Amino acid sequence: MFSKLRERFGTAGLVVAVIALIVAVGGTAIAAIPGLNSKQKKEVTKIAKKHAGKPGPAGPAGPAGPAGPAGPAGANGKDGAPGAPGADGDDGAAGATGLTGATGVTGSPWVPDNTLPSGASLTGAWTLGTLTAGANPAPPSFLYVPISFPIELDEELEGAGCFYEAGALKGPCDVHYLNAAGKELLFDPVAEELKEVEPTNCGNDLLPEGNATEPKAAPGHLCIYTGSSLNMGIFQGLPTIIKAGKPGFNQKGASPTGAALSFSFLSTGARATGTWAVTDG
Repeated sequence: MFSKLRERFGTAGLVVAVIALIVAVGGTAIAAIPGLNSKQKKEVTKIAKKHAGKPGPAGPAGPAGPAGPAGPAGANGKDGAPGAPGADGDDGAAGATGLTGATGVTGSPWVPDNTLPSGASLTGAWTLGTLTAGANPAPPSFLYVPISFPIELDEELEGAGCFYEAGALKGPCDVHYLNAAGKELLFDPVAEELKEVEPTNCGNDLLPEGNATEPKAAPGHLCIYTGSSLNMGIFQGLPTIIKAGKPGFNQKGASPTGAALSFSFLSTGARATGTWAVTDG
């Protein structure tokens, strides 16, 4: 084949070049070889097609190349101008009215008329101030001590005609005064003297705990206890219990709002303290 090429294309150098080209390109780049005329190009192409082997299969893919370095970070974008505030939304619809709560229980001891319930009791304290020497006027003289009920009774208590006669209590007698010994003091008009008797509705067998420390009263009664006293003789120490708020000073008993203790003929330096209890009948 080489001799034929040499006869057709001339010098050995050219022949070698043509053979190298055939081997390299398999006849696919004949037009790019300089120095060949068109007839020679056809001959070379014909020889290349006859003697060139078929292309082999594609080789396996090569391994992936290493990742390239990270590119530089892009510049931050410029902040845009803040948008204008949106318009106010419409007011929401009014919520439904809540349910009415249950009525609470009635407080004790309050009632609609602000009067003390039947059987309920009130208690309080009283005091009689000191009279210094020469301060008390000549008898008959009087000093009043208030007994005020913070909750009204539903009716008055009676004390007119309350006295001790022939060994028995006369009445009506809804108000009572007890001395420091726990005895009820009552005037005996026949003997014209005070009597110390066991209390009838204040600290008696029905109310053994009733005393100046724990004042108690039976329903429908006011009991006034003496805690301590000084320079108050039995006769002078008996007060008249009169209705507060009533005209005059001779209505014995207690009004719905309270009473007054009217002490008379007090000796010099007299003083006393005590408690009281009233229970609605």
